[in-house]
Amino acid sequence: MIRLMQLYQEKSEFGLIKNPQTDRIIDQFFKYADLIINGVIFAYKFWVYAELDDLKQEARMALIISINKQQWDVEKGNIFNFFTTVVSRNLINYTRKHYKKEEVDTDIDILYTNISVKYNQDFDKCFIMTDIFNELRKFFKGKHKFIELTKLLEHYYYDNLGKKFVKKHFIEFAKAYNFSPAITNTFFASIKKMNYIKDEGVRELLNFTSEWE
Repeated sequence: MIRLMQLYQEKSEFGLIKNPQTDRIIDQFFKYADLIINGVIFAYKFWVYAELDDLKQEARMALIISINKQQWDVEKGNIFNFFTTVVSRNLINYTRKHYKKEEVDTDIDILYTNISVKYNQDFDKCFIMTDIFNELRKFFKGKHKFIELTKLLEHYYYDNLGKKFVKKHFIEFAKAYNFSPAITNTFFASIKKMNYIKDEGVRELLNFTSEWE
């Protein structure tokens, strides 16, 4: 995927040129990227709220925009996780808009109760959670258990997009990976001591509310 993405960027001059060659490259790219798109659509049940073909088209457009803007770099994490984030956040926005226009039997609040999930059409800003987890890894450098808990929290967060974060649920989840409630609570307490947590946006995204207590 990385090779095809870079080849497309080169041949299309980041979306400025469109010809049969660039079409072939992007078609080949989507043979792999569509696996990510389909996974996100079905994992988070976006298909309940819009037509499958429309969802796929929206997701593809989001990936092309991201590619043309050269938004991915290795420091943001692996390409799979990055594109999963692009797709999921774009589809959150799209299905919210679609739901307002169409009558849908399923209660959309079931999917969109997570105040931590904020989609922003400005893709340059929509990866703040990835940046936060990177900051956590820097903050806990040298503390093996907290680094492992950071990885686990990141995994839990993206696996539960669309669900409200409840601290006790994560504690139970962490127990399955041999982290005691005491060490997990200490982990959260340490996060709250980080200086940048005073930023309102970060506080909201990490859901530092009374329900964490």
